[in-house]
Amino acid sequence: MQPDRVIVGSGKLALALLKQLTKDQSGKIYLVARNSESANRLLNQFPGLVRINYSEIPEHSICFLAVSDYAIEACAQEIVAKECVLIHFSGSTSIQVLHGNSAVLWPIHSFGNPTENWGEIPLAAEVSSDSVKPIIESVASVLGSNLVFISAQQREKMHMLAVFANNFSNHLFKLAYDYCLRNNLDFNLLIHLIVSGTRALETNSPDQLQTGPAVRNDEATIAKHMELLKHETEMQYLYRLFSDSIKKNA
Repeated sequence: MQPDRVIVGSGKLALALLKQLTKDQSGKIYLVARNSESANRLLNQFPGLVRINYSEIPEHSICFLAVSDYAIEACAQEIVAKECVLIHFSGSTSIQVLHGNSAVLWPIHSFGNPTENWGEIPLAAEVSSDSVKPIIESVASVLGSNLVFISAQQREKMHMLAVFANNFSNHLFKLAYDYCLRNNLDFNLLIHLIVSGTRALETNSPDQLQTGPAVRNDEATIAKHMELLKHETEMQYLYRLFSDSIKKNA
């Protein structure tokens, strides 16, 4: 029998958690949410869900703080149930903002897809004590995710690298997308290249997959591309910056 579970929040992460947690029929699931419109949407989507206030959070429950990073500490302070286990999901927020038995369960993933496959999402965990480990292992089992325990320092570094690998690369995709719009080009023609290149990382190291004019020292092609970007100051700067970095690390 699972302990009662409480979702604090009503955004994308809360929705993704509820979709998975409600598959497990043991234990009650409660919702704490300030936004009534979002809360009602979740209550309609998950009929067994019960909305409560912070003061009504049961003792010995598992409380999932599915809120933005800046709200985690304030939400934790609102919880008076001292025997519940608090879990936040931030890659950059310290476990120290939580009280009592607590854990960080960071999904190395950006939420927002219509369907989230928890089975493909690695969970990086940190716990306040060894007694919390079995609880986190049980949560990961219900979610169906691959769990790894890491230190706070390791999590901070991995979160920084996630910005490099995901946020920065997506910004480059946005620049390419906007350029396509301005120049009557079809961005969809690049999708296969993006997806296949990412998938190849599952079986190859990045250095094995690096291609393009910079790694070949093809200055003639680089010069042509720089000319094409002469009216795109930001893209031209980034093109040169990345080309020089690729050459340096080849």
